[in-house]
Amino acid sequence: MLTGLFSNTLVRPWRSFVGKVMLWFWATVLLVIFSIASLAWLVSQQRHISPADKHQQRILHSFAARMQDDAKTPQQLLNTRWQRQRDRSQWLITDNTGQVVAHNGRSLPNRALDDLFSSAVSEHHDDNQTRIYIWHGPDYDVIGPLPVFSAAGDYQLHLLLARPGGMMDALRFMPNSGKIAIALLVTLLMSWLLARWVNRPIRRLHQAFAALEHGQLDYRLNEQRRRDEFGMLFRQFDAMSARLAQTIASQRRLTADISHELRTPLTRLQMLLGLAADAEQQHLQDYLQRAEAEGDKLNELIERLLTFTAMQAADNRYPMQQQALPEIWQQCLEAALFEAGCQNKVLCHNDIPAVTVLAHAGLLQSALDNLLRNAIKYARHQVSCQFECESQWLRVTISDDGAGVSDQHLALLSQPFYRADHARDLDSGGVGLGLAITEEAIRLHQGELILSHAASGGLQAQLTLPLVQH
Repeated sequence: MLTGLFSNTLVRPWRSFVGKVMLWFWATVLLVIFSIASLAWLVSQQRHISPADKHQQRILHSFAARMQDDAKTPQQLLNTRWQRQRDRSQWLITDNTGQVVAHNGRSLPNRALDDLFSSAVSEHHDDNQTRIYIWHGPDYDVIGPLPVFSAAGDYQLHLLLARPGGMMDALRFMPNSGKIAIALLVTLLMSWLLARWVNRPIRRLHQAFAALEHGQLDYRLNEQRRRDEFGMLFRQFDAMSARLAQTIASQRRLTADISHELRTPLTRLQMLLGLAADAEQQHLQDYLQRAEAEGDKLNELIERLLTFTAMQAADNRYPMQQQALPEIWQQCLEAALFEAGCQNKVLCHNDIPAVTVLAHAGLLQSALDNLLRNAIKYARHQVSCQFECESQWLRVTISDDGAGVSDQHLALLSQPFYRADHARDLDSGGVGLGLAITEEAIRLHQGELILSHAASGGLQAQLTLPLVQH
């Protein structure tokens, strides 16, 4: 089972509770990353300004120094720098009103970007101090403005830096506190959803066990869709509650049957003792003998009840040992041959195979003896007993050519105190525990007893026992 669960976790994780938790964990991680990236991208769409670092300021001051010593126009200066130094940086020169007077890019940004540049310039235009800022736009970072006083006029110098990637760059500029806050919120939400999802089947199990505790033996979870561990647990609970209800019903029925079966011999015994008390001397001995016979039948019933309950308790009263099968059943088979001959019936059989079984000799002898006696009793002329070994199992098939039983009675024959013929009582038959004891004896040997219709028209009993492998 553990191997199956492990393979399901790897191959079909959605069918395993552990696999679902793993998938939920990775979904949470991906959702955290996606949430941080999305929020960072949204924030990046809002322009914001921060002070430029020293390296960026040095770049602007270096180019501004060249402009102050040259009388060329700003556009001529940019073209010369582009051609001679192969400077791939994009420069933007504006006048004091924020209008672009020169640039060395292949094309200017769109109108919306021009408006943003103008806003960035105008925000610092009235500042008397020389401060250089970096403005973070959607696609470009603009460093400036740096006032330049040259022979050609007074200008504002800006450096344009294209962003390598909008999303990744936005993540880079997002504060760590924001990333941590988003991660905590998303993780908290996913953990809450996971807790609710896990708690739902646990709550159903709690309700089911509470109902079972209060005696509602018919309570069922009826879960067929789930294929994970909880689904297996639900189905096992249904099977357990059904088995428990069946066991309790069987115990109640057994108690009622025991009361009924004990009442009959006790009533007869009480009646015989009453008659014996008022009987004349010549009839007293007859009443006492009948009372003794009823006492013997009552004792037999009690002994069989004790045997049956001990088998159901599965205690250590019946230790198992490895024994040769002919040593256990040969005597039973010979006794059955003698009994069949006394009733002018034929018992056909093959040899008992020389195999070894782990068994309690007394229980197996009682099981075979009971099946053979029943077959001989209800057979018209012939009984068959065939032994067959298949792989690791021994199969014994006992059938008769009697009248048999109907399908309605066939499924109930092995129940305690059940009689197919209701006219039978303690005088004409047994106490109704023979097949029940036989079935329990076979079950204790890890075997199985199957009752069916024989081809000859009677009843067929097939018992299967495991063999000891040498």
